[in-house]
Amino acid sequence: MMKLLIIVAVLLFGCQARPYGDEKNAKILQNDMNHYRINDFGQGFYSNSFRTSNGITKKEFGSVDFNVDHPVLVVRGIYSYIGTDGKKYEVTYVADEKGFRISKMAIIKTEPHKNIKRY
Repeated sequence: MMKLLIIVAVLLFGCQARPYGDEKNAKILQNDMNHYRINDFGQGFYSNSFRTSNGITKKEFGSVDFNVDHPVLVVRGIYSYIGTDGKKYEVTYVADEKGFRISKMAIIKTEPHKNIKRY
């Protein structure tokens, strides 16, 4: 029963909080892609991020976890966007051998986004 309530809450939150704005004319303002390092033992990590003019941001970091029975790629990240209500929504996630999981969903209190055309 609790799983059903969580699924319904996520679906309702996701339906209300979809990206909104001038999507066709959005520009990439920052693009830090493909940063990676590998040490002498073959262990490494990567990170990337971007930010757009319509309020979408994403930051992600990935590495291989060797502290388990077999090597596992672990990815952690956060993305945010401006919803149809003008509020900023932020989602923190992790992806590993257990799949993709949202670890936190939040509405960030900010001033209304000024670069978004309202219809």
